[in-house]
Amino acid sequence: MFDLTGKNALVTGATGGIGAEIAKALHAAGASVAISGTRAEKLEELAAELGDRVHVVPANLSDRESVDGLAKAATEAMGSVDILVNNAGVTKDNLAMRMKDEEWDTVLQVNLESAFRLMKGVMRGMMKSRWGRMINITSVVGVTGNPGQANYVAANGYLEGLARKRRAEGKPALAIAWGAISDAGYLARNEDVNEMLSRKLGRHALTAKEALDGLMTLLAPQYADQGTLAALGYARIDWQAARKDLSLVGTPLVSLLGLGDEDDAGADGVVDLAAMLEGMDQVTAAQTVAKLLATEIGKILRISPEEIDPHKPLSDIGMDSLMALELRMSAEQQLGIDIPLMSLANGATLIDLSSRVANRVLGEESASGVSDETQQLASLHMDDERHETEDLSDVAAEVENKSRELGSFL
Repeated sequence: MFDLTGKNALVTGATGGIGAEIAKALHAAGASVAISGTRAEKLEELAAELGDRVHVVPANLSDRESVDGLAKAATEAMGSVDILVNNAGVTKDNLAMRMKDEEWDTVLQVNLESAFRLMKGVMRGMMKSRWGRMINITSVVGVTGNPGQANYVAANGYLEGLARKRRAEGKPALAIAWGAISDAGYLARNEDVNEMLSRKLGRHALTAKEALDGLMTLLAPQYADQGTLAALGYARIDWQAARKDLSLVGTPLVSLLGLGDEDDAGADGVVDLAAMLEGMDQVTAAQTVAKLLATEIGKILRISPEEIDPHKPLSDIGMDSLMALELRMSAEQQLGIDIPLMSLANGATLIDLSSRVANRVLGEESASGVSDETQQLASLHMDDERHETEDLSDVAAEVENKSRELGSFL
């Protein structure tokens, strides 16, 4: 962390968890801080906690006059604004086709227009002093998208575009799209969005300290003064999990960087499982299949394969019926194997599934070629008068055929 003694910072949204943490970090680095928000009592509490070099400047960012007055008030209180952190943001979620004008306008007014007007309001002072930092806090939701947040995503995209434009003109600006932060801010209060990002980027959220350490590093001259560094994402990403939802991960550039390739040899082609298992005993073959299936299950659940307990029913680790169908189709596409739907039911574990698949590939299934689960299902639906020892292979085969047709249809 570099020394900000003598510098003056304005932080919006300082009554929120992450905004307060940003203010604390800047203050700890030596800067005087003007903290803004709509809840004056919360601002006063934060000011009391920080002590000296703190100025409380409440403002309503949905009101243009209040926004313009904020830039002036902060400048008057501290003498200048050398660092502007546009952190304030609101959400008004709704599906695009149902989104009301008020929901769209409110989010863009607070998240987007207020940031632009504040940048405009402090720009002249930075130009005179020939030093300044303008930071727009955005979110990786702008990259991943999220149902019901078209307004929020649009505002994030604009702030990043604005930072790029200013950088191209040789002016200070940087947009930071933070990933999931587990212990402070918007995502800590909104578990559904946090869960969405975790599933798309991997379950490895940043802590507030890690995010702020990154912010303070990027304020340093060797980064902030680079003419090309305008907008960036700051997140811990499981590239293997992200591959499924982020098209960027499939681009040649990412492949060149070697991201997302680990444990993914079969991503672009079918594994010859029979050749892979040839010569193995049943135990070794089952273990090999278990690793392959764990990778596929991990992609579906957005967790690392190591997090999957092979002895735990798949339903207990989060696999529902639709995910089971997704696994079946994924296994067919990537591994060249057809997993009967019944093999994914009745509390099946990864060990159960891998053993059955290995036995099928090694040719050690029942003589009829129909799985034991399917034969059991057939027997449950037969007439009680049927002789117990009567062969059920024909009925079981029909059940399995119907299962395959259902999987193909879905």
